[in-house]
Amino acid sequence: MSVFDKLSEITAKGLKKGADEVEVFFQKSSGLKIKAHRAKIESLLLSNSCGCGIRVFKDKRMGYAFTSGTEKDDIDKTLIAAIEMSVQTKPDEANGLPERNTSYEQLDLYREEIENYPLEKKIDITFSLEQKALDADPRIKTSEHVSYGEAVKEIFLVNSKGFSDKYKSSACGLFLSVIAEDNSAPQTGYSFGESRAIKDLDVSKISEEAVCRATALLGAKTVSPIKAPVVFDPIVTVQILSMLASSVSGDSVQKQRSIFTGKLNQDVAVSEFNLTDDGTMKDGLASSPFDDEGVPRRRNVIIEKGKLVKFLHNTYSARKDALESTGNASRGSYGDTPGVAPTNFYLGAGEFSKEEIISSVDNGFYVMDLQGMHSGTNPVTGEISVGAKGLWIRKGALSEPVAEVTIAGNLKELLFDIEMTGNDLRFFPMGGNYGAPSVKISKMVVSGH
Repeated sequence: MSVFDKLSEITAKGLKKGADEVEVFFQKSSGLKIKAHRAKIESLLLSNSCGCGIRVFKDKRMGYAFTSGTEKDDIDKTLIAAIEMSVQTKPDEANGLPERNTSYEQLDLYREEIENYPLEKKIDITFSLEQKALDADPRIKTSEHVSYGEAVKEIFLVNSKGFSDKYKSSACGLFLSVIAEDNSAPQTGYSFGESRAIKDLDVSKISEEAVCRATALLGAKTVSPIKAPVVFDPIVTVQILSMLASSVSGDSVQKQRSIFTGKLNQDVAVSEFNLTDDGTMKDGLASSPFDDEGVPRRRNVIIEKGKLVKFLHNTYSARKDALESTGNASRGSYGDTPGVAPTNFYLGAGEFSKEEIISSVDNGFYVMDLQGMHSGTNPVTGEISVGAKGLWIRKGALSEPVAEVTIAGNLKELLFDIEMTGNDLRFFPMGGNYGAPSVKISKMVVSGH
Protein backbone atom coordinates (compact mmCIF):
# COMPACT_ATOMS: atom_id res chain seq x y z
CA MET A 1 0.00 0.00 0.00
CA SER A 2 1.40 3.41 -1.01
CA VAL A 3 1.75 6.32 1.39
CA PHE A 4 -1.17 8.05 -0.34
CA ASP A 5 -3.36 4.95 0.02
CA LYS A 6 -2.60 4.83 3.75
CA LEU A 7 -3.32 8.52 4.24
CA SER A 8 -6.53 8.29 2.22
CA GLU A 9 -7.60 5.34 4.38
CA ILE A 10 -7.07 7.44 7.52
CA THR A 11 -9.09 10.27 6.01
CA ALA A 12 -11.99 7.96 5.15
CA LYS A 13 -11.89 6.41 8.60
CA GLY A 14 -12.10 9.86 10.20
CA LEU A 15 -15.22 10.68 8.22
CA LYS A 16 -16.82 7.39 9.24
CA LYS A 17 -16.14 8.23 12.87
CA GLY A 18 -18.16 11.42 12.57
CA ALA A 19 -15.71 14.13 11.53
CA ASP A 20 -16.96 16.65 8.97
CA GLU A 21 -13.49 17.21 7.50
CA VAL A 22 -10.17 15.39 7.91
CA GLU A 23 -6.61 16.28 6.95
CA VAL A 24 -3.48 14.13 7.26
CA PHE A 25 -0.05 15.77 7.04
CA PHE A 26 2.87 13.31 6.78
CA GLN A 27 6.50 14.38 6.86
CA LYS A 28 9.77 12.50 6.35
CA SER A 29 13.00 14.35 6.94
CA SER A 30 16.72 13.70 7.28
CA GLY A 31 19.57 15.97 8.21
CA LEU A 32 23.30 16.23 8.76
CA LYS A 33 25.26 18.75 10.83
CA ILE A 34 29.07 18.83 10.89
CA LYS A 35 30.87 21.20 13.22
CA ALA A 36 34.64 21.48 13.00
CA HIS A 37 37.60 23.32 14.51
CA ARG A 38 41.24 23.22 13.42
CA ALA A 39 40.68 20.37 10.96
CA LYS A 40 39.04 18.20 13.59
CA ILE A 41 35.39 17.24 13.90
CA GLU A 42 33.84 18.71 17.04
CA SER A 43 30.46 17.12 16.40
CA LEU A 44 28.68 15.16 13.71
CA LEU A 45 24.94 14.70 13.95
CA LEU A 46 22.83 12.59 11.62
CA SER A 47 19.06 12.79 12.05
CA ASN A 48 16.06 11.03 10.57
CA SER A 49 12.44 11.53 11.53
CA CYS A 50 8.96 10.95 10.25
CA GLY A 51 5.47 11.34 11.58
CA CYS A 52 2.01 12.57 10.84
CA GLY A 53 -0.37 15.16 12.16
CA ILE A 54 -4.12 14.65 11.87
CA ARG A 55 -6.48 17.62 11.89
CA VAL A 56 -10.24 17.10 12.08
CA PHE A 57 -13.21 19.48 12.10
CA LYS A 58 -16.60 18.68 13.58
CA ASP A 59 -19.34 21.32 13.90
CA LYS A 60 -16.70 24.02 13.32
CA ARG A 61 -14.62 22.68 16.21
CA MET A 62 -11.00 21.70 15.51
CA GLY A 63 -9.10 18.77 16.96
CA TYR A 64 -5.45 17.98 16.32
CA ALA A 65 -3.11 15.17 17.31
CA PHE A 66 0.20 13.87 15.99
CA THR A 67 2.46 10.85 16.26
CA SER A 68 5.98 9.83 15.31
CA GLY A 69 4.79 6.24 15.10
CA THR A 70 4.03 4.82 11.68
CA GLU A 71 2.29 1.61 12.67
CA LYS A 72 -1.45 1.29 12.02
CA ASP A 73 -2.30 1.24 15.72
CA ASP A 74 -0.31 4.43 16.35
CA ILE A 75 -2.12 6.29 13.61
CA ASP A 76 -5.55 4.95 14.58
CA LYS A 77 -5.00 6.16 18.14
CA THR A 78 -3.90 9.55 16.84
CA LEU A 79 -7.06 9.87 14.75
CA ILE A 80 -9.25 9.02 17.74
CA ALA A 81 -7.33 11.53 19.88
CA ALA A 82 -7.87 14.28 17.30
CA ILE A 83 -11.62 13.56 17.17
CA GLU A 84 -11.86 13.53 20.96
CA MET A 85 -9.94 16.80 21.11
CA SER A 86 -12.40 18.48 18.74
CA VAL A 87 -15.20 17.91 21.27
CA GLN A 88 -13.25 19.95 23.84
CA THR A 89 -12.64 23.02 21.67
CA LYS A 90 -14.90 25.97 20.96
CA PRO A 91 -16.66 26.29 17.60
CA ASP A 92 -15.30 28.94 15.26
CA GLU A 93 -16.87 29.83 11.92
CA ALA A 94 -13.41 30.38 10.41
CA ASN A 95 -12.40 26.78 11.11
CA GLY A 96 -12.19 24.30 8.24
CA LEU A 97 -10.10 23.05 5.37
CA PRO A 98 -9.37 25.14 2.28
CA GLU A 99 -11.30 24.49 -0.90
CA ARG A 100 -9.46 22.17 -3.26
CA ASN A 101 -7.28 23.93 -5.83
CA THR A 102 -4.98 21.99 -8.14
CA SER A 103 -3.73 24.93 -10.23
CA TYR A 104 -0.11 24.97 -9.06
CA GLU A 105 3.24 24.19 -10.62
CA GLN A 106 5.42 21.27 -9.52
CA LEU A 107 8.72 22.98 -8.70
CA ASP A 108 12.19 21.45 -9.01
CA LEU A 109 13.24 21.54 -5.35
CA TYR A 110 15.26 18.36 -4.84
CA ARG A 111 18.85 17.52 -5.79
CA GLU A 112 19.75 13.82 -5.48
CA GLU A 113 23.43 14.76 -5.21
CA ILE A 114 22.97 15.97 -1.64
CA GLU A 115 22.18 12.45 -0.40
CA ASN A 116 24.69 10.64 -2.64
CA TYR A 117 27.66 12.90 -1.90
CA PRO A 118 30.15 10.99 0.30
CA LEU A 119 30.29 12.04 3.94
CA GLU A 120 34.09 12.24 3.75
CA LYS A 121 33.84 14.90 1.04
CA LYS A 122 31.33 16.90 3.07
CA ILE A 123 33.81 16.87 5.94
CA ASP A 124 36.60 17.92 3.56
CA ILE A 125 34.53 20.90 2.36
CA THR A 126 34.00 21.98 5.97
CA PHE A 127 37.71 21.71 6.74
CA SER A 128 38.67 23.56 3.54
CA LEU A 129 36.36 26.47 4.39
CA GLU A 130 38.18 27.00 7.68
CA GLN A 131 41.65 26.52 6.17
CA LYS A 132 41.06 29.03 3.38
CA ALA A 133 40.23 31.66 5.99
CA LEU A 134 43.29 30.85 8.11
CA ASP A 135 45.54 31.03 5.05
CA ALA A 136 44.02 34.26 3.72
CA ASP A 137 45.38 36.68 6.31
CA PRO A 138 47.89 36.25 9.17
CA ARG A 139 45.59 38.32 11.41
CA ILE A 140 43.01 35.49 11.30
CA LYS A 141 44.11 33.55 14.35
CA THR A 142 41.35 30.99 14.68
CA SER A 143 37.81 30.11 13.73
CA GLU A 144 34.96 30.73 16.13
CA HIS A 145 32.51 28.47 14.31
CA VAL A 146 32.64 26.45 11.11
CA SER A 147 29.87 24.10 10.09
CA TYR A 148 28.14 22.31 7.25
CA GLY A 149 24.46 21.43 7.41
CA GLU A 150 21.93 19.77 5.13
CA ALA A 151 18.27 18.84 5.18
CA VAL A 152 16.04 16.73 2.95
CA LYS A 153 12.30 16.92 3.47
CA GLU A 154 9.38 15.09 1.90
CA ILE A 155 5.82 16.27 2.52
CA PHE A 156 2.64 14.26 1.83
CA LEU A 157 -0.75 15.93 2.30
CA VAL A 158 -4.18 14.33 1.92
CA ASN A 159 -7.55 15.74 2.96
CA SER A 160 -11.23 14.87 2.71
CA LYS A 161 -11.86 17.60 0.10
CA GLY A 162 -9.94 15.64 -2.50
CA PHE A 163 -6.46 17.10 -2.11
CA SER A 164 -3.65 14.53 -2.42
CA ASP A 165 -0.09 15.46 -3.35
CA LYS A 166 3.53 15.56 -2.23
CA TYR A 167 6.85 17.28 -2.85
CA LYS A 168 10.47 16.69 -1.90
CA SER A 169 13.08 19.36 -1.25
CA SER A 170 16.75 19.59 -0.34
CA ALA A 171 19.01 22.30 1.05
CA CYS A 172 22.57 22.56 2.30
CA GLY A 173 24.71 25.30 3.72
CA LEU A 174 28.05 26.40 5.14
CA PHE A 175 28.66 28.86 7.98
CA LEU A 176 31.97 30.39 9.02
CA SER A 177 32.87 32.78 11.81
CA VAL A 178 36.52 33.77 12.32
CA ILE A 179 38.46 35.83 14.85
CA ALA A 180 40.97 38.45 13.74
CA GLU A 181 43.63 39.85 16.06
CA ASP A 182 46.41 42.45 15.93
CA ASN A 183 47.43 44.87 18.67
CA SER A 184 43.83 45.85 19.31
CA ALA A 185 40.80 44.00 20.60
CA PRO A 186 39.90 40.80 18.69
CA GLN A 187 37.09 41.10 16.16
CA THR A 188 34.82 38.49 14.62
CA GLY A 189 33.49 38.25 11.11
CA TYR A 190 31.12 35.76 9.60
CA SER A 191 29.61 34.63 6.33
CA PHE A 192 27.44 31.83 5.06
CA GLY A 193 26.00 30.32 1.92
CA GLU A 194 23.05 28.05 1.26
CA SER A 195 21.76 26.27 -1.83
CA ARG A 196 19.86 23.19 -2.94
CA ALA A 197 23.02 21.41 -4.14
CA ILE A 198 26.52 21.12 -2.66
CA LYS A 199 28.17 22.04 -5.97
CA ASP A 200 26.58 25.50 -5.76
CA LEU A 201 28.22 26.36 -2.42
CA ASP A 202 31.04 28.85 -3.00
CA VAL A 203 33.67 28.02 -0.36
CA SER A 204 36.10 30.74 -1.53
CA LYS A 205 33.47 33.49 -1.46
CA ILE A 206 32.22 32.53 2.01
CA SER A 207 35.76 32.40 3.39
CA GLU A 208 36.76 35.70 1.81
CA GLU A 209 33.72 37.54 3.14
CA ALA A 210 34.22 36.30 6.71
CA VAL A 211 37.89 37.32 6.65
CA CYS A 212 37.10 40.77 5.24
CA ARG A 213 34.40 41.40 7.83
CA ALA A 214 36.68 40.45 10.71
CA THR A 215 39.83 42.30 9.60
CA ALA A 216 37.93 45.45 8.60
CA LEU A 217 36.84 45.92 12.22
CA LEU A 218 40.30 45.65 13.81
CA GLY A 219 41.05 48.74 15.86
CA ALA A 220 37.35 49.60 16.18
CA LYS A 221 36.43 52.34 18.62
CA THR A 222 33.21 53.85 19.86
CA VAL A 223 31.91 57.28 18.82
CA SER A 224 30.36 60.24 20.59
CA PRO A 225 26.56 60.45 20.39
CA ILE A 226 25.40 61.81 17.06
CA LYS A 227 22.40 61.83 14.79
CA ALA A 228 23.75 60.89 11.38
CA PRO A 229 22.95 59.15 8.10
CA VAL A 230 23.20 55.37 8.36
CA VAL A 231 23.81 52.84 5.58
CA PHE A 232 22.76 49.25 6.18
CA ASP A 233 24.74 46.38 4.67
CA PRO A 234 22.28 43.91 3.02
CA ILE A 235 22.57 41.48 5.95
CA VAL A 236 21.62 44.29 8.32
CA THR A 237 18.68 45.32 6.14
CA VAL A 238 17.54 41.70 6.32
CA GLN A 239 17.77 41.72 10.12
CA ILE A 240 15.56 44.82 10.21
CA LEU A 241 13.27 43.33 7.55
CA SER A 242 12.72 40.22 9.65
CA MET A 243 10.86 42.45 12.12
CA LEU A 244 8.35 43.21 9.38
CA ALA A 245 7.56 39.54 8.75
CA SER A 246 5.34 39.22 11.82
CA SER A 247 3.76 42.63 11.23
CA VAL A 248 2.47 41.66 7.77
CA SER A 249 0.87 38.45 9.04
CA GLY A 250 -2.91 38.62 9.01
CA ASP A 251 -2.92 36.65 12.24
CA SER A 252 -0.73 39.26 13.98
CA VAL A 253 -2.92 42.09 12.72
CA GLN A 254 -6.07 40.38 13.98
CA LYS A 255 -4.45 40.00 17.40
CA GLN A 256 -3.35 43.68 17.45
CA ARG A 257 0.32 42.65 17.42
CA SER A 258 1.41 44.52 14.32
CA ILE A 259 2.72 48.00 13.61
CA PHE A 260 0.46 47.92 10.55
CA THR A 261 -2.86 47.37 12.31
CA GLY A 262 -5.39 49.65 10.62
CA LYS A 263 -2.91 50.67 7.89
CA LEU A 264 -4.17 48.58 4.93
CA ASN A 265 -4.22 50.61 1.68
CA GLN A 266 -2.27 53.41 3.35
CA ASP A 267 1.26 54.66 2.71
CA VAL A 268 3.60 53.05 5.22
CA ALA A 269 6.96 53.68 3.53
CA VAL A 270 8.68 55.79 0.88
CA SER A 271 7.44 55.27 -2.68
CA GLU A 272 10.61 53.30 -3.61
CA PHE A 273 9.80 50.62 -1.04
CA ASN A 274 8.45 47.38 -2.53
CA LEU A 275 8.03 44.33 -0.28
CA THR A 276 7.19 40.92 -1.77
CA ASP A 277 6.72 37.36 -0.58
CA ASP A 278 7.14 34.80 -3.37
CA GLY A 279 6.58 31.14 -2.58
CA THR A 280 7.08 30.14 -6.23
CA MET A 281 10.47 31.80 -6.78
CA LYS A 282 12.82 29.73 -8.89
CA ASP A 283 15.65 28.46 -6.66
CA GLY A 284 14.03 30.15 -3.67
CA LEU A 285 14.93 28.07 -0.64
CA ALA A 286 11.46 28.54 0.84
CA SER A 287 9.59 27.73 -2.38
CA SER A 288 7.12 24.86 -2.66
CA PRO A 289 4.21 24.01 -4.97
CA PHE A 290 1.63 24.32 -2.18
CA ASP A 291 1.60 25.48 1.42
CA ASP A 292 1.21 23.32 4.50
CA GLU A 293 -2.55 22.94 4.09
CA GLY A 294 -2.59 22.41 0.32
CA VAL A 295 -3.18 25.97 -0.94
CA PRO A 296 -1.05 26.85 -4.00
CA ARG A 297 1.96 29.00 -3.27
CA ARG A 298 1.96 32.35 -5.03
CA ARG A 299 3.75 35.66 -5.40
CA ASN A 300 2.24 38.19 -3.00
CA VAL A 301 3.07 41.88 -3.25
CA ILE A 302 2.67 43.22 0.29
CA ILE A 303 3.88 46.81 0.05
CA GLU A 304 3.83 48.38 -3.40
CA LYS A 305 5.43 51.78 -3.99
CA GLY A 306 5.18 52.43 -0.28
CA LYS A 307 1.51 51.46 0.06
CA LEU A 308 0.46 48.48 2.20
CA VAL A 309 -1.76 46.45 -0.14
CA LYS A 310 -1.93 42.98 1.42
CA PHE A 311 -1.35 40.87 4.52
CA LEU A 312 -0.23 37.24 4.46
CA HIS A 313 -2.82 34.62 5.42
CA ASN A 314 -3.49 30.96 5.94
CA THR A 315 -7.03 29.63 5.48
CA TYR A 316 -8.16 30.41 9.04
CA SER A 317 -6.89 34.01 9.24
CA ALA A 318 -8.18 34.71 5.72
CA ARG A 319 -11.68 33.52 6.56
CA LYS A 320 -11.75 35.77 9.61
CA ASP A 321 -11.36 38.70 7.23
CA ALA A 322 -13.61 37.22 4.50
CA LEU A 323 -10.59 36.77 2.22
CA GLU A 324 -8.78 33.94 0.45
CA SER A 325 -5.60 32.39 1.78
CA THR A 326 -2.42 33.83 0.27
CA GLY A 327 -0.75 30.39 0.42
CA ASN A 328 1.25 31.14 3.56
CA ALA A 329 0.14 28.33 5.87
CA SER A 330 3.24 27.01 7.61
CA ARG A 331 4.10 24.25 10.10
CA GLY A 332 7.37 23.88 11.95
CA SER A 333 6.87 20.12 11.70
CA TYR A 334 4.15 17.46 11.59
CA GLY A 335 3.59 18.21 15.28
CA ASP A 336 2.24 21.71 14.60
CA THR A 337 -1.02 23.10 13.25
CA PRO A 338 -0.68 25.57 10.36
CA GLY A 339 0.33 29.09 11.34
CA VAL A 340 1.16 32.02 9.05
CA ALA A 341 4.74 32.57 7.85
CA PRO A 342 6.54 34.18 4.90
CA THR A 343 8.37 32.20 2.23
CA ASN A 344 10.93 34.03 0.07
CA PHE A 345 10.41 37.44 1.68
CA TYR A 346 12.33 40.35 0.18
CA LEU A 347 12.71 44.08 -0.30
CA GLY A 348 12.98 44.87 -4.01
CA ALA A 349 16.29 46.15 -5.35
CA GLY A 350 16.78 49.82 -6.10
CA GLU A 351 18.85 51.63 -8.70
CA PHE A 352 21.99 52.56 -6.75
CA SER A 353 25.22 50.62 -6.28
CA LYS A 354 26.60 50.28 -2.77
CA GLU A 355 29.46 52.56 -3.78
CA GLU A 356 27.05 55.27 -4.94
CA ILE A 357 25.15 55.07 -1.66
CA ILE A 358 28.32 55.36 0.43
CA SER A 359 29.66 58.22 -1.69
CA SER A 360 26.46 60.19 -0.97
CA VAL A 361 27.26 60.29 2.77
CA ASP A 362 29.52 63.04 4.08
CA ASN A 363 29.55 61.93 7.72
CA GLY A 364 27.72 58.76 8.71
CA PHE A 365 27.80 55.11 9.71
CA TYR A 366 28.03 51.99 7.52
CA VAL A 367 26.49 49.25 9.67
CA MET A 368 27.91 45.77 9.07
CA ASP A 369 26.28 43.85 11.90
CA LEU A 370 23.70 44.18 14.67
CA GLN A 371 23.67 42.60 18.13
CA GLY A 372 20.71 42.10 20.42
CA MET A 373 17.97 42.09 17.81
CA HIS A 374 15.67 39.93 19.93
CA SER A 375 16.01 41.94 23.11
CA GLY A 376 16.40 45.37 21.50
CA THR A 377 13.44 45.38 19.15
CA ASN A 378 9.69 45.50 19.65
CA PRO A 379 7.75 44.23 16.60
CA VAL A 380 4.49 45.62 18.03
CA THR A 381 5.62 49.22 18.61
CA GLY A 382 8.46 49.20 16.05
CA GLU A 383 11.02 50.48 18.57
CA ILE A 384 14.65 49.57 17.77
CA SER A 385 17.66 50.00 20.05
CA VAL A 386 20.43 47.55 19.20
CA GLY A 387 24.19 47.22 19.33
CA ALA A 388 26.00 47.81 16.05
CA LYS A 389 29.44 47.69 14.49
CA GLY A 390 30.78 48.72 11.13
CA LEU A 391 32.79 51.48 9.46
CA TRP A 392 32.43 55.23 9.71
CA ILE A 393 31.89 57.10 6.46
CA ARG A 394 33.82 60.33 5.91
CA LYS A 395 33.44 62.46 2.79
CA GLY A 396 31.88 59.62 0.81
CA ALA A 397 34.42 56.94 1.67
CA LEU A 398 34.62 54.12 4.22
CA SER A 399 36.94 55.15 7.04
CA GLU A 400 37.76 53.93 10.56
CA PRO A 401 36.09 50.89 12.16
CA VAL A 402 33.41 51.47 14.80
CA ALA A 403 32.13 49.14 17.53
CA GLU A 404 30.40 49.25 20.91
CA VAL A 405 27.74 51.65 19.70
CA THR A 406 23.95 51.59 19.73
CA ILE A 407 21.65 52.68 16.94
CA ALA A 408 18.09 53.62 17.81
CA GLY A 409 14.88 54.55 16.04
CA ASN A 410 11.39 53.38 15.22
CA LEU A 411 10.66 51.08 12.31
CA LYS A 412 7.53 53.00 11.34
CA GLU A 413 9.64 56.14 10.93
CA LEU A 414 12.62 54.38 9.33
CA LEU A 415 10.44 53.20 6.44
CA PHE A 416 9.81 56.86 5.59
CA ASP A 417 13.45 57.83 6.18
CA ILE A 418 14.87 55.61 3.43
CA GLU A 419 16.76 57.86 1.00
CA MET A 420 18.46 55.32 -1.28
CA THR A 421 17.98 51.62 -2.02
CA GLY A 422 20.79 49.53 -3.46
CA ASN A 423 20.84 47.21 -6.47
CA ASP A 424 22.70 44.52 -4.48
CA LEU A 425 19.72 42.37 -3.41
CA ARG A 426 20.89 39.28 -1.56
CA PHE A 427 19.09 36.46 0.26
CA PHE A 428 19.99 35.12 3.68
CA PRO A 429 18.66 31.99 5.43
CA MET A 430 17.65 33.51 8.76
CA GLY A 431 14.81 31.36 10.07
CA GLY A 432 13.29 31.75 6.63
CA ASN A 433 14.57 33.06 3.32
CA TYR A 434 14.89 36.83 3.57
CA GLY A 435 16.33 39.10 0.91
CA ALA A 436 17.35 42.75 0.90
CA PRO A 437 19.79 45.22 -0.66
CA SER A 438 21.85 47.97 0.95
CA VAL A 439 19.72 50.83 2.25
CA LYS A 440 20.50 54.42 3.27
CA ILE A 441 18.54 55.93 6.16
CA SER A 442 18.55 59.74 6.30
CA LYS A 443 19.29 59.92 10.04
CA MET A 444 19.45 57.66 13.10
CA VAL A 445 20.68 58.16 16.63
CA VAL A 446 24.17 56.61 17.00
CA SER A 447 25.60 56.56 20.52
CA GLY A 448 28.66 55.00 22.11
CA HIS A 449 28.39 52.64 25.07
